[in-house]
Amino acid sequence: MKYDAISNEATSTFFGRFLTAPYIKGRSGINSTWPINADLIDEIFSEPEQRKEIMMETAAGGGNVKMLTKYTNVNYFDPNNSNTYVISNNLVLLRLADIYLLRAEARFKNGKPGDALLDLNKIRERAGLADYEETGTELFDEIADERRRELIGEGCTQFDLIRMEQLSRLFSDYTTDRIAKKGYFWPLDMRTLLKQDELLTQNEWWNNN
Repeated sequence: MKYDAISNEATSTFFGRFLTAPYIKGRSGINSTWPINADLIDEIFSEPEQRKEIMMETAAGGGNVKMLTKYTNVNYFDPNNSNTYVISNNLVLLRLADIYLLRAEARFKNGKPGDALLDLNKIRERAGLADYEETGTELFDEIADERRRELIGEGCTQFDLIRMEQLSRLFSDYTTDRIAKKGYFWPLDMRTLLKQDELLTQNEWWNNN
């Protein structure tokens, strides 16, 4: 999503949603911004570490509300319009930390918890955290939590929580029945879609909810 005067792929409408002033001129309120949920910060960043300070800043006009600062390369490219900007950042497709944590997950699932722990702790060490030492279910849950910390804002979390079967652990409204009926998918807009396909059926959980 880099800005280029000839073949521009950057935009102000996606990464810019995370930011307020001083990155976006004149945006002093948080009403048009996607802040980070304060409860989420307390939940997943329960230990002092480097990432929490690097990836987050207090949002302008938001009191103690935090904004995600992974995508802060703002380019005011038009000299004739001081308010026209794009957010010019690399779009993350693969990261080494992602691969280590995926391998940790796979190693755990394949009966190699010791190797999974090595992969997990490599990422924790980089973040300034002490080595994790628990085993069993606690280790697998920590791998999931580490993915939430390391990859926050990169579009991975929902897929991770479904794949790793973490929803019921983290959210009380994800009951056994809801998960069995795949209630982690969004409901279909049947009023719009049924006109295009009369054989379409609503996702099971949303039939009666």
